[in-house]
Amino acid sequence: MNIIANISVPTRGQILWNHKDIKESSYQYRSQLGYLPQDVGLYAHFTAREFLRYIAALKNLNKNIVEHRIDELAEVVNISNVLSKKCGKLSGGMKRRLGLAGALLNDPKLLILDEPTAGLDPMERIRFRNMISELSVDKIVILSTHIVSDIDRIANQVMMIEEGKIINSASVESIIDSMRGRVWELEVLENEFSQLEKKLKVSGVKHQDNKILMRVISDISPTDNSVSVIPTLEDVYMVFFKEASKEGLEL
Repeated sequence: MNIIANISVPTRGQILWNHKDIKESSYQYRSQLGYLPQDVGLYAHFTAREFLRYIAALKNLNKNIVEHRIDELAEVVNISNVLSKKCGKLSGGMKRRLGLAGALLNDPKLLILDEPTAGLDPMERIRFRNMISELSVDKIVILSTHIVSDIDRIANQVMMIEEGKIINSASVESIIDSMRGRVWELEVLENEFSQLEKKLKVSGVKHQDNKILMRVISDISPTDNSVSVIPTLEDVYMVFFKEASKEGLEL
């Protein structure tokens, strides 16, 4: 993400933007780039408006349009009512929204978002996802996330990365389609569960009454009472990564 955002220089290889190496056209590339890091660096004593003015100055925006642009983006990301508040007093969700407004000040063609919904409560995550989806209508949006549901609801194209290597890249639909006929649900007794868990690749478990509903990944029906179900991206995650807790999904 840092290399794409033109923060770090690659030791080998190159990144092309409009058929040009971004190292050789750094200024032009940055002028079309918006970047929201995972940890938004805010000056606690600045107001939200002062922070956006500061970012506008760093981006060398025309002074005549700065205030209008700030007010315009404040409406887009819904922070108009906190523009006069100190950054240190803002909630985590508001800080993330303010950071997004800063990334959008120069009306970038490419928007890079690093873990944009990390640490947000469920409602704020939904709102943020909706904003990202709307922005993607006329911008290229690249985001990294380990929250699989975010990808399912936002992404058109998914790239899975494990230890720095791309292990799969395709549309969300085609990746999910590749799992059809390989995801099963079966109901087992509690005393059967531990043995089956050792033998099968389990992607989900739900306790109900005295039984357990298992969701498993298998090329063939694992038991006589197994039912084939519609796959999800979480099932895909289980297949492509050795451990369910392995980090690496990126869009």
